[in-house]
Amino acid sequence: MGVIYGEQANYPEALKQFQYALKVDNRYPLPYKNIGATYLLMGDIDNALKYLHQGLHYATETDTDVIREIYTYLADCYNRKGDQVNFQKYNRLKEGVGGE
Repeated sequence: MGVIYGEQANYPEALKQFQYALKVDNRYPLPYKNIGATYLLMGDIDNALKYLHQGLHYATETDTDVIREIYTYLADCYNRKGDQVNFQKYNRLKEGVGGE
């Protein structure tokens, strides 16, 4: 449901749905990625970074699609903050995920 609310730009409701998913399983990286992406869409870069990094913490080597997306969002966050070092770092990392 959170993704649907996000697609409708109803970000507060999307965040509620993703936060609920964390209550169900707070060790799964996807809700963290979704919360981070939602904060990014809202322009709250600091919260986006917080949740995206938490998502990486819980990601395993089999979560390649999620990891690649998190790296993409992290690169975008750092680019918006003007941090070109981390922007380039996460752009390079996303290229190496899953043997690409």
